[in-house]
Amino acid sequence: MTYFSDADRALLAELGDLLDRGDPVPEHVTAAAVAAGELIDAHWDWEWLDRLADVRPVRASGARAHSFTGRASIDVEATGIAKVRLAGLVTSAERFSSVEVCWPAGSTSVAVDSCGRFDVADLPNGPVRLLLRRPGLPVATTGWFVP
Repeated sequence: MTYFSDADRALLAELGDLLDRGDPVPEHVTAAAVAAGELIDAHWDWEWLDRLADVRPVRASGARAHSFTGRASIDVEATGIAKVRLAGLVTSAERFSSVEVCWPAGSTSVAVDSCGRFDVADLPNGPVRLLLRRPGLPVATTGWFVP
């Protein structure tokens, strides 16, 4: 398992932003991914939650903040190095029932409370994405990010 320092995380975030601007994923690749999801009866709204471009991860007392927006907004605070904890708040007109945190080797799911809060502990260090689930509606997702 790889452990990233705060400097490593900052560098990875800058490199990710540079790649997103300089070499974005072609639309036909995104369309193919969506089509592949439909083949397995998955219905994701791939572009629902975009990372806010003007928000940089905030580091205060070891916490790192990330924000995403779309039809819903999600603010996530990450703490920890070897094991990461995510505490988040989902703001939306629609009620989300759960958040699934995915990483390259697995995933875990937690309930979203009536105020839109969720908390996930003991996550491995590295990239994650969030899948937000609503009863009877498509899954909303963030892109991959390093908390």
